[in-house]
Amino acid sequence: MLREIEINEVPVLIYPDHETASRAIAQMIVDGSSELDEPCTLNLSGGGTILRAEALLTQDPDYRDKIDWTEVHLCFGDEHWRLPGDPNTTNFEGAWQYFKALVEAGKLPLFNIHNVILPTEKEDLLNLALIQVAAKRYGYEIVGLMVDLYDDSRVNFDLSIIGLGGGKPGDPGYAHFASILSELEGCPPRIWDGDNKKIAMGILYPPNAPKDQGRVTLTPEVFKDSYQTVMFVTGEGKAEALKDVLTCDIARIRELPGAIIRQCNNGIVITDEACAKLL
Repeated sequence: MLREIEINEVPVLIYPDHETASRAIAQMIVDGSSELDEPCTLNLSGGGTILRAEALLTQDPDYRDKIDWTEVHLCFGDEHWRLPGDPNTTNFEGAWQYFKALVEAGKLPLFNIHNVILPTEKEDLLNLALIQVAAKRYGYEIVGLMVDLYDDSRVNFDLSIIGLGGGKPGDPGYAHFASILSELEGCPPRIWDGDNKKIAMGILYPPNAPKDQGRVTLTPEVFKDSYQTVMFVTGEGKAEALKDVLTCDIARIRELPGAIIRQCNNGIVITDEACAKLL
């Protein structure tokens, strides 16, 4: 059974488990795409939480067949460098394992998928200049998409989905979203300062940063300016992080980046009972 609460003016929709929460995300995308009389732009999160929703969207006819995929454009909130042969996947690869079937079936045009083009050579993984070039190209592609679809260079996704880093305070990646980590972990302050209205930024995190050093991320303003932003977070391991980002002093946002959900247009949280146990 769905429970609804509100914390600091952010609606929190609490579902029994990850499966029902994933179905809620899938249905939200179906409803959003069908209500528009123009193309739909989706800004997807990476990580594992969203994968079940992506599987439902692309494999379950109750969702898949209710979307005109030719009118849907998929983008990604961030990306991180991976070497060929790395057992982990990039955010694009995680989504592609599901959306590939729609492309091959002729339902989803390949050019409707917009992803960061990453260097693949090992020596390029720590080259900040190349990371910044990749970010600039991605930003240009997204602005060009908005101009093509809406004749407007402003970047306003119809729906942005963000995740949340879990664990305990002080753990690597705690309470981060996209590739925006705590300033304590080396996230450059300029990412929060507008930085000349950049859409995407390249970041080279220090060697002690969690996961991958080289990353491209959309900037906080892009998530704030989406017509709706959803934080999709499930599991007991993220309960403390969810409580912190929803209840902290908002002045701590650079320490707890996931608190951005409180500054987004129509920001909501979709979670499960395990993750909401401290709310």
